[in-house]
Amino acid sequence: GHIASMNHWDRLDAALRAGLLDRLPVALWRHWPEVDHDPLALARAVMAWQRRFDFDLTVFTAQQTCVAEQFGASTVYRNEPYGRRHVERLRIEDPRQWLELRSRSGSCSVLTELNVGLRRVAEALGGTVPLIQSVPSPLTTAWHLAGDALFGHMRSDPECVATALQAITESTVDFVRAAIESGACGIRLIVRIPASAPFTIEEHRRFARRFDTEVVQATGAAPNWNLLEVDAHSAWLDAFVDYPVQLLTCCDQSNDANPSSVAKRFGGIVAGGIDAGGPLVGGTRSACFEEAVSAVSSLEQVRAMIATGGACRTDTPETQIDALIEAVRRPADTATEEGRAR
Repeated sequence: GHIASMNHWDRLDAALRAGLLDRLPVALWRHWPEVDHDPLALARAVMAWQRRFDFDLTVFTAQQTCVAEQFGASTVYRNEPYGRRHVERLRIEDPRQWLELRSRSGSCSVLTELNVGLRRVAEALGGTVPLIQSVPSPLTTAWHLAGDALFGHMRSDPECVATALQAITESTVDFVRAAIESGACGIRLIVRIPASAPFTIEEHRRFARRFDTEVVQATGAAPNWNLLEVDAHSAWLDAFVDYPVQLLTCCDQSNDANPSSVAKRFGGIVAGGIDAGGPLVGGTRSACFEEAVSAVSSLEQVRAMIATGGACRTDTPETQIDALIEAVRRPADTATEEGRAR
């Protein structure tokens, strides 16, 4: 039988429950570095992107440096393919400086303004599609404040770092609660562990996991759509598969972090299957179409959403995205139903 067309909410809900789908959900998100210093301009860009492609999830793409900016870091955008801002001058050089960090919720408007932008998008979307706010994990913010010295400080002055992470978490939790009040139904929690980081699973438990959990819990009672975006080597994945989130995406989709393998270990929806740096930016339309067809066929038996691992690149041509969407939205009788019948 043919499954009637679903709305965005029902499609994600059915994917999470491993129920019958009209097709797999699909969503891409990207940063807008040319305009995102102005949250209302960012809101217009996010809205135009959603109107153009009608994705199943809308991500308000605040920068992962936003909480570090709240704590006084100054950032700059330097023509980076994913449109991410970088900290210009590190805010913390000496481990004792961690003790100067105090929860900074009301003292500066960076985070407040981002939620004003998000509210604008929520009003324009009118509840037709789930909308989530981008939020860096507390340890990601600490890394933006101190760079790789953070990992040395964890060993030389663990108490200082833990105290600072608590202050960062309080500000982050306030940002998340305000996002929910502004119309978000969850967050995109960005966890970044640089490849160079001398960082262990035990340290992750002590300095990351409990703070991350506090941030996710600040979204309130379910039903929520919380997406965990892991920007770390694929070997890190096991530290994240049991996080209390509904969606998980890995920027590194190689080895055991490929979506089919992740789906076996994670109880929610795995978002991925498309290489952000592949045919989407450098190939033909038909190569994009084929990549998406193959992603659909490898993921239609599991809880999945077609996406790039993490954000897509800012130089991704819209016509390539059209081809990807066309592949995902092929009539159910030729795509999904065949898959379910196999």
